[in-house]
Amino acid sequence: MAIINRSLTSLTLYTAERLVTVLTETLMANLPDRISYLEPVRKQLTAMAAEDINEDVDLSVLRRVVRKRIKGKSIEDSCVLLNEDVEKLEKWLSSANEKDQRLAFVLPILPEANEILFAKPNKGPTERGEVSMELPVDVKVKKEYGCLEAWLNKMFLSIMPQYQDGIERLTKEFHRNIERSAQVSGCAYSAVAVRYGNVVGTKFISKSSVPIFDKSVNYALEVPGGHVICTVLSVRVSHDFDESNLEAHFSTLRVLNCTPPAILQANAGK
Repeated sequence: MAIINRSLTSLTLYTAERLVTVLTETLMANLPDRISYLEPVRKQLTAMAAEDINEDVDLSVLRRVVRKRIKGKSIEDSCVLLNEDVEKLEKWLSSANEKDQRLAFVLPILPEANEILFAKPNKGPTERGEVSMELPVDVKVKKEYGCLEAWLNKMFLSIMPQYQDGIERLTKEFHRNIERSAQVSGCAYSAVAVRYGNVVGTKFISKSSVPIFDKSVNYALEVPGGHVICTVLSVRVSHDFDESNLEAHFSTLRVLNCTPPAILQANAGK
C-alpha cells in the first residue's frame, strides 16, 4: 500500500475554470501505441472523483490489461517490458492535460506489477465486503479482494464493493460530466435511475466519437448488504454493446460480510 500511496504525489487536479478545456483535450489526447493497452485504466481514473484515487482504487482493470501485456513472458522479461512502458508513459504525461495526469497513479505500480497485481497473498474480501452475483455457468468469472470480474458477450464487467460515501462522490462526479459534455461536440454523458428487483441506483452512460467511437457504462448501486460500483466495457476497440444482457442478472447482486464504517471507527479508537 505504501507504493500505491506514493503515486498520489504525482497526481494533478484539474481546476473549475478549465473543465471544458480539459474535457476537450481528454477526448483528443491519444496514448502512444506502445502503452495504448492502458486506455481502459485512463477511462476508469478520469471518470472517478479525484479524492477517490487512492490506495483503495479497484485495480481489477489495471490487472486485466497488464496480465494481457505480459502474457507468456518470464518475470524478468515482464519487468523489463513494464519499466520501458513506464518511461514511455512518463514522457507522455509530461505534456498531457490535467485530467489525464491521473494516469500517473500507475507509474509506481507497473514496475512492481508482479508483486502488487499478481502476488498471491490473502485475496479474501476487504472490510467493504464481498460481491456476490448469479451468472450463467458458462460465463468466465474471477473473484478476488471482494471484487468480481466477468466476461460475457464481448463485454467486461467489474464490480467493486464500496461504502455509501464513495457512491455519493462517484454520482456527483458523473453528474458534473453530464453538464460538461453538453458543451463539447462528439461527447455525450447521460444518467438514468434504475431498479433491478431490490437493487436500485443510477446508471451512467458515456459515449464519444472523437477520435474513435467509445462507450462505457457505470453504475452506482445500493444492493442488499451494501453498495457497489459497476463498470461495463467492450473488450473490442471502437465497438458498441448492449449491456442489457448483463443487467438481466443485476437483481441477484449482493454484498456479503460488509463491516459498517461505524464499527471500523469504533475499533480504530480502541
